[in-house]
Amino acid sequence: MIHTNAPLSPDPRGLYPPDSLTWRINRESALLLGGLRALTMQIAHPLVAQGVYDHSRFREEPLGRLLRTLVRMLTIGFGTRAEAIQAAAMVRAVHGRVQGRLGEAVGAYPLHHPYRADDPQLMCWVYATLIDSSIVMYELLVRPLSPGDKEAYFQESKCWAQLLGVPETLLPPDYSAFRTYVQEMLAGEQTGFGTVGRDVMDSVFFPGLRFVPRWAYAPTRFLTNGLLPADLRRKLGFQWSPFRERGFRLLLRLLKFAYRLSPPLLRHLPQARRAARRWKNGT
Repeated sequence: MIHTNAPLSPDPRGLYPPDSLTWRINRESALLLGGLRALTMQIAHPLVAQGVYDHSRFREEPLGRLLRTLVRMLTIGFGTRAEAIQAAAMVRAVHGRVQGRLGEAVGAYPLHHPYRADDPQLMCWVYATLIDSSIVMYELLVRPLSPGDKEAYFQESKCWAQLLGVPETLLPPDYSAFRTYVQEMLAGEQTGFGTVGRDVMDSVFFPGLRFVPRWAYAPTRFLTNGLLPADLRRKLGFQWSPFRERGFRLLLRLLKFAYRLSPPLLRHLPQARRAARRWKNGT
């Protein structure tokens, strides 16, 4: 059962109506550029990294987990109410089978520390990385959000967080507390990269596709490095400098300019366009 103060629609056409902040923000294709940022933040949690290492084909499908997460989140946001609930149930079912123990000591976690993908604490962190990255990318490439908008977006997001198995009692009460939670996680010992995490991240940044040289991934890595929180960049050992920061800001200006010139057909995700027709037609 969903328990949230967010003004969500009980309409069978979907959990989020077209006038919600979730709809307005998540429909933007610009958010996809933050996918690797969110994934890196997730892998920064040693228990998440070990779960990916043990239970996924990350070497053969380095972006598979990211794409599956994206599809399911878009289904929850823009699918019918029944589709959203079914997508969340599928996520919970998959996570219920993922468990094991750490193969190395990392940060606050000792060797052989147990993990379960359906651990509410881990689910809360994965959820937080998606919300944080969505807001960051929207403000960088679309337009600034007011404090009220950020609060509304965060409160609306609690619906799908709970659908995925995060108890309401574990969720920060407001956006300010949410930001504090994210910052403390990034700065503290609960995040860090051991051998496993670095192995997973190397496969993500350099997927090893046939006929694609390693240097071809440099632009994607540069953009992601620039988007990462400074604490996380430091833990990964990525080098950064004022010169690189200036280059990163120039790249963002170019991306924002190009994005503003793009037609809605390219800017708005196909899942959002289909949902808009469904709400308009009343079916």
